[in-house]
Amino acid sequence: MRALAVASLITLAAGSVRAQTAPTTTLGPQTQAPSPAAVKLYQQDRKSPALAVTLETLCPIAGAGPLYVGRDGDRAGFLAVLSGISGGAAVGSVFWLLHLDNEHPSGASRVENDFYQGAAITLLVTSGIVYLLARASGISLASESANAHNEELRQRLSAP
Repeated sequence: MRALAVASLITLAAGSVRAQTAPTTTLGPQTQAPSPAAVKLYQQDRKSPALAVTLETLCPIAGAGPLYVGRDGDRAGFLAVLSGISGGAAVGSVFWLLHLDNEHPSGASRVENDFYQGAAITLLVTSGIVYLLARASGISLASESANAHNEELRQRLSAP
């Protein structure tokens, strides 16, 4: 009798028990496979960081790399103006030194000539340093601009 009661309780309990599914949880963002059109559009519109850095390196005026990418135009323009002015000042100071070298002053005018030569050398060194800093900043900006452009494009298109 006892076995019959246990068997009936088991069958009654089994009928009322439902199968429960485990809740689905995601720990990170769900990724979907990108569409072929998005991948193709990404490949067409992406910018090469190597080409941006190469353009920036080969162009004598800073800012060519970011202008190729099409981003950071205001910073690229500032670097272009800065490198143009400092390059022009360097060339001008070289001509000034050549002009002062051809003069052969004596007496009090020698002191004046030495002062002008010192000013020209100071201008040459300062403008050279500013030019090199502008160029180095342009190379760094070219790489950053290309990488940022590609990342924004990847996020916008949901491409890999």
